[in-house]
Order: sequence, then C-alpha cells, then structure tokens
Amino acid sequence: MIGTAMIGTAMIGTAMIGTAMIGTVGDLVEDIAVRLDGPVNLASDTSAIIRRRRGGSAANMAVSVARHGGAARFIGQIGDDAIGTVLVEALQADGVEVVVRRGGRTGTIVVLVDAAGERTMLTDRGACADLADPDPAWLDGLSVLHVPMYSFTGGALATTAATLVGWARERSILVSVDLSICRRRRSSTRWGRRQWVPSWCGYVPMWCWPTNSRRRLSVASTPWPPWRVSPW
Repeated sequence: MIGTAMIGTAMIGTAMIGTAMIGTVGDLVEDIAVRLDGPVNLASDTSAIIRRRRGGSAANMAVSVARHGGAARFIGQIGDDAIGTVLVEALQADGVEVVVRRGGRTGTIVVLVDAAGERTMLTDRGACADLADPDPAWLDGLSVLHVPMYSFTGGALATTAATLVGWARERSILVSVDLSICRRRRSSTRWGRRQWVPSWCGYVPMWCWPTNSRRRLSVASTPWPPWRVSPW
C-alpha cells in the first residue's frame, strides 16, 4: 500500500529515463479498436477488424517509460470489476508500479479507425474521473509528475490532478502536461480561455503539445514554456 491506495509493481526524454521515477495520473481504460475497410453501412453490417487492448493516456505513458528502462508509477482509479483487474495486472506485467483506487466500473473507449487512418473516439471514462481524496504519499520518490490534459477535464479527478500538481511544486518535483487532447477538442470553448491556462504556466516547465495546439489554445500572449517535449 502507498497511503490509502493499492500499489503493485507507475516520453519525457531518454536522458531522464533510467535516472528518475516518472509518475502519471489519469486514465486506465479498455480500448476497443475498430478498423473499418470502408464507409459505415448505416442500419446494416459493416466489415471491420476489432481488437481489445489497454488504453488511457496516463497508463500508456507509464508503460512507455517502463519499456524504455525507466521507473514508472501510474496513479488513478479503475472499476472494481474483472476487466479492471486484468488491466491492472497488464500494467504490472509491463513493469509499472500501480497505485489505484478500485470502485465503480472500468471505462471503455471505442476507437473507430477509418480507411484513411483517421481516428474517432467514443468515450466512456467510467471510474477514471472519480479519483478523489489524493494522498501525498502517491508522490513519494517521484522526480517527474506527468499529467495528460484529459485529467483536468472534469469529475473528481480534475481536482485531484490539480492538488497533486500543487504538491509536486512544493516538493520540487518536475511537472509535465500533455496537451494532445487539444487537437480533438477544437469545439470546446474551455481550451480557448487564456485565463485557465496561464495559471499552470508559472510552474509547469514542460509541455507536450500536438501541431498547432498552441494556436488553438489562443495563448499567444501567454509566457509559454519553450521546451516542446513531444512532437505530434
């Protein structure tokens, strides 16, 4: 156990991997990937290749770190169900230290991939957004805390993520935020409000963002950190 959460055995940069423990906070879900050969036949059958796999931006980052030889910790909530147990065990098998709360039902994302490779996500995050009452012990031993922007989009998880970022700042733990959500959230006015983003800029020195996401965030006058970590 770490604090009140169960613990099992959680790319910032290859120079850092192997010399630091990187923690991620956010989603661990089941992805159902549906690859289409052509247009959907409405009200009829459509040929497709369907695969089930582990998903969640935070979980995938932790696995990437572990597979590159680094120490990684995943922090989140997952359903108290059979698929949740399978997903936790899969993370542990990849060498990730898992700090999770169990409750509710495990989230599922259906990923539709068309013939051109374009993805469309049908999202049911389930218990992921319910992570509440963070424990400072979750940050013990971390050198970096990585938070996908998904973790700030609602539910108790948004408050928990903000609290963990504040605690990390107090403990001189480096914080990175992944803005890749912004390329898929163009219609959300929340991401266009400059007053929301600058509050993080003062103490988030590392940002990961997709092509053109800075423009979509409308933060041209914001003192933006110069280090682009993840090229999309």
